[in-house]
Parts: sequence; structure tokens; C-alpha cells
Amino acid sequence: MDSPIQVPVRALSLDVGNTLIFPHPSLGRVYAGVGARHGLHLDPAVVERRFEAAWRDTQARQTGLIYGTTHEQALGFWYQVNRGVLCDAGLDDRQIRALVDDLYTTFGRAHAWRVNPGLEGLLAACRAHRLRLAIVSNWDLRLRPLLEELGFTRWAHPVLISAEVGCEKPARGLFDLAIRALGAMPGQILHIGDTWADDVLGATACGMQAAWLNPAGKPSPDTTATVHDLRRLEDAVRLLGPQR
Repeated sequence: MDSPIQVPVRALSLDVGNTLIFPHPSLGRVYAGVGARHGLHLDPAVVERRFEAAWRDTQARQTGLIYGTTHEQALGFWYQVNRGVLCDAGLDDRQIRALVDDLYTTFGRAHAWRVNPGLEGLLAACRAHRLRLAIVSNWDLRLRPLLEELGFTRWAHPVLISAEVGCEKPARGLFDLAIRALGAMPGQILHIGDTWADDVLGATACGMQAAWLNPAGKPSPDTTATVHDLRRLEDAVRLLGPQR
């Protein structure tokens, strides 16, 4: 699966969720903290176990962009997700909506996230190689202010967010915008992300190089694909080649 870089990398594009940032101290514990404000006891382990299935089930039923293009549309999506997560909490519709509003605000702030510890080293290597960097993410309208609070917008140009642009990975719209803005040929751009379909397949369909952030060492869905398999974000440094 992993192979040497064939074309020198001149720019990087980076996914955000579960690539650059992770819920802090964990998704379940953030939920538990928000639930406590509403007089609820939420088991972090149960939340963690249900969340991915509820998200995927809601995504499968969704028409159009996952998160829409407005806060109202995004809240509608997250309401449906959390009906699955909180299915046995004994909450009525009003209570679920109040909890979702609070979760939406909480996850829109930097204190609910931790930055991948490998990012600092990768950014240093990119500066040494004089590489341009972009952020390419499927996210709702909370992402840009969150990235500004985290300081990411100081080094990422452009920042392309599905809810702002009106298209989402793996469709090529976001990637095409990144390619044009980065001023490099597609094969000279390395995209790094944790999702096989959205990040790996989306980027390679546009002619970009792709690195799959795969800390658990999951087997590749396609062993014939030319994709760089990374256990840690900082492992991408070895793919950058000699400094220019």
C-alpha cells in the first residue's frame, strides 16, 4: 500500500476531524459534561459506542450536503444523530433540542478539542520545505471560527469548508479549488486524511497523492491503491523529500 513519493511534493492539503483535531478529553466525556448541565447522567462509553453508528445512519438518510449550508440545517442533522445517541435517555423533543443546541455551541469552541501532537513537527517540516498548505474539510459553519480560535488560519491558505463552498468530499469540487489555490499540479499535492472514501478516493480521483492517517493499522479497503499509510501525522514528514 505504501510506496515512495514519485513526484516531489510542493503543497499539502489536510483534513480536520480525526486528522488535525480530536474531541477533548473524548467525545463521550464532552457529552457527559454537557449532559450534566441538563441534569442528565450520560455514560461516556455508551455515547462513544452509539455515536458513529448514529452518524452513519443519519448520513445515509441525508439528501444534499451532510451539514447543509446554514446553522439551522446543521442543527437539523445533529438533532437526528443525537436522537440515535440518546435513544434511551427518556428525553422529549424539547429536551433533545436543548441538549443539541448546547452540544453544537460546545463543539464549536477550541476547549472541546485537542490538536494532533504531530502537527507542530509537520508544520515545521513544511516551512523548511517551503510548502503551501490548505485545509479541506466536510464540516458545518462552525469550523472557520474554530480554526481561527485554534490558530490554524495563520498557516492554512486556503481553508475550504463544505458548508461554505456548497460541495463536499469525495466529490472533486473542494479538491479542485484547493489545487487551483495552491498553484501546483495535482500530482505535486499530498492530501492527508483519516477517511478512505472522502479523503483517499476523493483526492486520488483528482490526480493528487494521498496519505491515509490510519493509527489503528486497519487493513486497506483496496490493496492495489497507491496510498501512503500513516500511523501518525508526523510520519508524513518522510514523504516530503529533500528540502528545496
